[in-house]
Amino acid sequence: MLLLSTSDELKLGILIAAFFGIYALSRWASRQTEAVPPPPSMPMDAPPLSSQVAPPKFRSKIVPIDSRVQFDRTKEYTEADIEPIRVTNTYFRTFDFLPGPPDPSTFADELFVECYNADTGHSWTSSYFVASPDGIRDLLDRENWQYANTGNVILVKRYDPKIIRQAVLEDMVRDKEDAKPVTGADDVT
Repeated sequence: MLLLSTSDELKLGILIAAFFGIYALSRWASRQTEAVPPPPSMPMDAPPLSSQVAPPKFRSKIVPIDSRVQFDRTKEYTEADIEPIRVTNTYFRTFDFLPGPPDPSTFADELFVECYNADTGHSWTSSYFVASPDGIRDLLDRENWQYANTGNVILVKRYDPKIIRQAVLEDMVRDKEDAKPVTGADDVT
């Protein structure tokens, strides 16, 4: 036999009564929902709702994106376009910029671009992830990754230092233009 104090017996009795009260209430509520008649607006001989609902429409998972404008190249950029900034050094993490990777069609590496601003005396290093499609596949397989997420990505069909240089200069020109202050008649002083 279990010995309990009077206050413990009272607490246990309340707990058991609460349990049976909740159980009885839930049984009563479930019986109340079982016999709900259909709403009067719905005729008794109406077809089931499933036949009234239209089948889902097929939507293509492929979304066309017009990227021609984004990837059209109308201008060749030079170092003069980024002045007063100068590129002082360019190198990859695992191979030299020139001559390039052992296999130009299969590579993926981080490119470092050291820069110097002649006006301010400030120098910094920017980095880009440069890869060919086969190089990305090899990197994902080699590292056993499901995906890679990185900023400043340059994708090329195969290694070409001129194309990579052009992509870096274009990015630097875009950054330079984004950094310019906006002036005009709408400015509030």
